[in-house]
Parts: sequence; structure tokens; C-alpha cells
Amino acid sequence: MLLLKFFLFIIGSAVGSFLHVVALRLNKNETIVWGRSHCDYCSHTLSWYELIPLFSFLFQRGVTRCCHRKLSFQHVFVEGITGIGFVLIGSSFLGRDLQLCSVLFECIPSFILLSVFIIIFLSDFKYQTIPMNVVYIGIGAAIIRVLAFLFANCSISYGVQECILIMRPYLLSSVIGFLFFYLIWLFSKGKAMGDGDAPLVFLIGLVGGYPKTLIALYVAFLTGAIVGVILILRKGKTLKSQIAFGPFLIFGLAISLLFGEHIIALWQYLQ
Repeated sequence: MLLLKFFLFIIGSAVGSFLHVVALRLNKNETIVWGRSHCDYCSHTLSWYELIPLFSFLFQRGVTRCCHRKLSFQHVFVEGITGIGFVLIGSSFLGRDLQLCSVLFECIPSFILLSVFIIIFLSDFKYQTIPMNVVYIGIGAAIIRVLAFLFANCSISYGVQECILIMRPYLLSSVIGFLFFYLIWLFSKGKAMGDGDAPLVFLIGLVGGYPKTLIALYVAFLTGAIVGVILILRKGKTLKSQIAFGPFLIFGLAISLLFGEHIIALWQYLQ
């Protein structure tokens, strides 16, 4: 079990290294499939030993070998988070009495969704742009994941009505969330919300369902407000400054997926 988790972490960190490249190249209109990895500063082509996830950063002591410039800690963060995410997703399927087909059709879309959210997080954080093609890939993966969940957990005696009842929390969360953010974007003429946030919330609704999507939005608005106030107090931003909201939405989803049940239980206890 421990060896499997270690393997998942290694695979995930390698995927995270690739996702970091994808997020940067998408916003620079560079090809993703072709072209060797290069230094962000001097464009020197990197050797294989400079591309080992996590270890290259440590061995090089956080600086580039070619021009001796300081490497961004963002590389380590993305690779580490992706590795941990792969471990958490893989561990959630261990010990479950499911058919191999069901596991693959739930597990693989979950890995794809994690990758999609990391690319969106990086892109919106760094460039304030949400790549819509990546969002569409996420929506497709989320739909497959929901259908696989139905196939694995529903009896063959279930009819269309029972399946719709199970899918309703996901459909309502995605549609209502999309409409809410779309109206904010529409009436504010893009000043209060970006045009990519509504499709992102639609995707979040398909992943989280109700009430986890509600928790995700609450956490996103709360953390976004806190960070906004901190930036204003530090005089780095003003009330008219634009702050990317996509990373806060993804952070809120992560909190709701990891701790949603505990938050709901605490809320019920306080009531």
C-alpha cells in the first residue's frame, strides 16, 4: 500500500511538472506537443537531469544551471501538490469493492480533473486568463465521472427517474452556479467577474454537487475577500484593481472535497 502511494506521488509530481509547462505555453501561444523544455530566463534547452520533478530543484539549490538565476518555488509547489493529489485520488479507490472498469472510469477522469484545475489555477493566477478549451475538457471528464459513479452505485433495476434524482445535485449546482456568475459578469459588464469564471463554476458544480459546491463558493468568496483586504492594506491594490478569482474557486472546491462532510456536520451541530 505504501509503495503504491509512493508510486502515485512520483507519477503525480511528473505530471505536475508537465502541467506547469502546459499552463505557461498556453498563454504564450507556444506548442505543447513539440519543443524541448527550456529555461524561462535565457531559453537554454534543459537536459534530462534538470527536469526531474522536485529533485532537480533541490539538487540545483533553487537556481538554474545555465544562467544561475533563481528558480521560482512555484515549480516545487505545483509538482508537490499534483503528487499529493494523485495519492489522495488513488487512495480513495483502494479497498473499494468495485469492478476494474468502474474504477478506471471514475479514477482516470478524477486525475484529468485534477490536472485541469491545476492548469486553470496557474493560468488565472499568473495571467488572469482561464483557458476555455481546458474547461471543456474538464466538463467532459466530470460528466464521465458522474456516469461512472451511477454505473458503479446504481442497481440495474434503477430507472431513468432514479438516476436523475441522483444526478440532480450535480446538475442543479452547475446550472445555478453558472447562471449566478454569468449574471454578475453580465450586469457588471465584466468589471466584477471575468467571463471565464461562470464556466469554471459550472465545472465545479459537476464535480462537487450540492451542498459541496455551496461550501466551495462560500470559501472562495471568504478567502478572496480576506486576500483582497490584505492587498489593499499593503497598498498593492485598490478597490478598482482586478484580482483573479479562479484560484479562489479552485481552492474552495479543494476544501469542500477534503473537509465538506466535517463542515456540514459542524454546521448541523451548531444549529
